[in-house]
Amino acid sequence: MSLNAVLADINIYGSITYLVLGTIGCLLNVLVFTRRSLRSTTCITYLLGTSIVDLISLCAATIPTIFRGLGRSITANSPVLCKLQFFILSTGFTLSAWFRVCTSIDRFLTSCRSIQYRNLSTKKISYRTTVLMIILAIPTWCQTFYCFDANLKPPTPCFTMNDQCKLVNNILLIIIQSFGPVIIMIVFSLLTLQNVRNVGSLVVPTVSSSASSSRIRTKDRQLITMLLFQITLFAASTVLIPLYNFYTYSTQNAIKSVYRLTVENFIFQLFVFLALTPYATTFYLYTMSGRIFRDELRKVFIKLCGKIGLQVAQSVESTATHLVTQTTRHVQPTRSNIQTTRAL
Repeated sequence: MSLNAVLADINIYGSITYLVLGTIGCLLNVLVFTRRSLRSTTCITYLLGTSIVDLISLCAATIPTIFRGLGRSITANSPVLCKLQFFILSTGFTLSAWFRVCTSIDRFLTSCRSIQYRNLSTKKISYRTTVLMIILAIPTWCQTFYCFDANLKPPTPCFTMNDQCKLVNNILLIIIQSFGPVIIMIVFSLLTLQNVRNVGSLVVPTVSSSASSSRIRTKDRQLITMLLFQITLFAASTVLIPLYNFYTYSTQNAIKSVYRLTVENFIFQLFVFLALTPYATTFYLYTMSGRIFRDELRKVFIKLCGKIGLQVAQSVESTATHLVTQTTRHVQPTRSNIQTTRAL
């Protein structure tokens, strides 16, 4: 099997898998994060925003990829769709990255001993920060409508149309999508872990506080696990495309054979596929590593099952009532029959 055939299978089956699993996961994330019991938590605003932009980005990335795997690319020959796709992807990936950064910063603020830092973690600030991120991200990537174009040479027929645009795009990817957010996430995650350990060390080891100490240690382990998974997965997946872009930029004047171009195309498409991993698997990561998330998810399922059961019960009840009414009408004696019976 050739690399092109393998790539076509990855584009079709891998993208369909990501689209289905990611859509289900993002929708369940939205249901969990909009629960009334979590509304008072400030970081829920960022987590909800992350789930929404992840869903939009997944659809914008996987649907054209599926068509490309079927040999019917909808962006390679359409400049409008090509520009629009990269604008949605770039804006969505940027917002997703910085919403994760805001979550890390919010965790740090809420874990601080200083009340001045904790007062910076409020719902009002989280709403304003979310709006500010959207306002900054949209104009940042308006340059895609100029720099990106279709009908280019392989392996990227829908990509930056000149070297200047490619350089600007690579710099933006490094600063605001990959290395920049990853570094900030690592710094604030380490600070958060340090704060949690300090809080645990302040607990007096008495009989009355043993249960509290156990809960703190349990939350500490859960937090460490979630942070390590998030940072590792996000960092490993987001740095691949910028590295590949710099490779192509540095070797653009080299004479490349057809086989080398095929290999480079395969590597690029594989990196693009891997870059979608954190956006399609966030729900499953939360489910595996967060007990609070699992508890709220269980309540969501119970509520959904209850609603379905209530609708079924109402349907059965209405049907039974209708049948009883019809039966009563058929067997109800008329006035003439009653008079005849009395006369007899």
